[in-house]
Amino acid sequence: MSNLKIIDYTIIEKNIKNILSTNEICLVVKNDAYGFGLENIINIINKLSINQIAVNDINEAIECRKLKYLNKIILFGSNVRNISDIKKYNVLPVASSKYEMDIYTKNKIPFVVEIDTGMNRFGFKNIDYTILDNNYIDSVIAHFYKKTANNLNIIEIINTECAKYNKPVSYGGSLIFGDTDKRLRIGAMAYRAATRFYGRVVLIKNVYKNEEVGYEGKFKVKNDARIAVLDVGYCNGIRRGFKGYVALNGRKYKTVGLVCMNHTFVLVDNNVFENDLLEFYGEEIPLSEFLKNNMMSEYESFLLIK
Repeated sequence: MSNLKIIDYTIIEKNIKNILSTNEICLVVKNDAYGFGLENIINIINKLSINQIAVNDINEAIECRKLKYLNKIILFGSNVRNISDIKKYNVLPVASSKYEMDIYTKNKIPFVVEIDTGMNRFGFKNIDYTILDNNYIDSVIAHFYKKTANNLNIIEIINTECAKYNKPVSYGGSLIFGDTDKRLRIGAMAYRAATRFYGRVVLIKNVYKNEEVGYEGKFKVKNDARIAVLDVGYCNGIRRGFKGYVALNGRKYKTVGLVCMNHTFVLVDNNVFENDLLEFYGEEIPLSEFLKNNMMSEYESFLLIK
């Protein structure tokens, strides 16, 4: 396979530096650093001396330790069955219930308390802040799932209550950037605008009037045409029903027919040849246009486009 997802790590580093100019950061590196490659991102993190990261499971935390990340690692989710590895690798699990708090306290494990701001995923709802009077609580986190006028009120309450117990607090994520000087847990903000995606032309087909292209014959040529077959398909994250364009040298070409598992069809002219790289998004086609045509969010594209 010769399709190309090009990652510009200098852009990621620039994104992180921009956030660091106003806030301390806890960089979220779950799911292979949002698909950008954990090892490469850890190298940037160590270079910029970021002293806190967050992961989704204990295996990710262990891998970060193997990659020589020595500072704080926050472990999302429920991890009461991972006591041994949490201790061994010096990881901070998140507690979202009194049950989890009691287990970590009993085992003398420092941990993080999460507050639910309304998303109903993890965290304490209607928290009794007196629970923060616990020497094993390292810090408090809260995640904002939508932008509302009430977010600032929630932040003020959490800041006030955490200060009473001398507990540091951090917030996720991009929705409140600019609204607080506290540490921010950042994921997507760090990785935006850092990729370009291409498919390579593996074959040019001459197709004649009224012939069909692709599964179910969804596209029928009205006149004789040239069809480029690209080496990307829905296994690379291009939706089967993708209706959009690719680009080459300032020209845009329409995709046609149903996308195959490994291939996409494009209606081209005599300026396109085998082995050319046609851009799905990057320098000529904005990511936003591609995402709309591919019925995909930016967050999904980080992991699904490959």
